[in-house]
Amino acid sequence: MKENDASKVIAKFEKLIGPVARAIANETAEDMGMLKGGRISPSSRKEYDSLMGKLGERYSKILGKPLVGKMMSEQV
Repeated sequence: MKENDASKVIAKFEKLIGPVARAIANETAEDMGMLKGGRISPSSRKEYDSLMGKLGERYSKILGKPLVGKMMSEQV
């Protein structure tokens, strides 16, 4: 595989993984009682942000480069 092709595959993967990571985080937040009416309750915001940060760190390790900024910019 050429380097350019690999970059395209990684870019597509990043586009897909961001929404998946958010969906996982939101489902987890809902299970933990952090969501009220589809929104993060103010008292849970810090805990939710921490959860999103941890997920971002994990995906960054998998990809070998940061994904956090992109993912965090599209929070609930």
